[in-house]
Amino acid sequence: MAQDENTMVFVHGLGQDAPAWNDVLKAMSGALTLRVPSLTKPTGAQQLTYQALYKNFETMCLEYKAPIQLCGLSLGAILSLNYAIDHPDHIKSLVLIAPQYRIPKFLFTIQHGVFRILPQKFFKGMGFSKKDTLSLMKSMTHLDFTSRLDAVHVNTLVLCGAKDRANRKAAESLTALLSNATFKEVSDAGHEVNIDNSLELAEILNSFVCGE
Repeated sequence: MAQDENTMVFVHGLGQDAPAWNDVLKAMSGALTLRVPSLTKPTGAQQLTYQALYKNFETMCLEYKAPIQLCGLSLGAILSLNYAIDHPDHIKSLVLIAPQYRIPKFLFTIQHGVFRILPQKFFKGMGFSKKDTLSLMKSMTHLDFTSRLDAVHVNTLVLCGAKDRANRKAAESLTALLSNATFKEVSDAGHEVNIDNSLELAEILNSFVCGE
């Protein structure tokens, strides 16, 4: 693994895979070493759970010897925040897009119920199968990092698409709870900011991590 302190790791959301970052990567600064892992690789567990997924993610991040810069969207933001809490000395900076630091149980239960009745074909191209998606969501129901947020001291950028009403409140609340965080809105974007407005996202990221 690269030991370059300018390594930036991009972590995709649920329903995406690594190529979802392609347009963002094309516009990123050449001063950075960019890495885009896939979360959809098998974890070795019989059932996909958040705990198994995070363990794989944690192991991957720890292979970098120098502190890394993490940029995660949605599920990727949750994993990135979790890692920053567990390994604060191994993070150089943090970008959290459409993050949740405490799972909204009511909305999550409704989404889980909707996914249960959707046909298998709906999940093609989403990275995870229907079975894995439902198992993963069920395992995340009780996630709550509120009491551990004081472990995160690195410079943090919290982003949310201008049209992403579902995650705006949590993003702003998280910004207020972190000791060194700034909130920015990405225009003309919904939840999938990396797809909806990749150029503006790249501009914001370049400014945040490189001062460009």
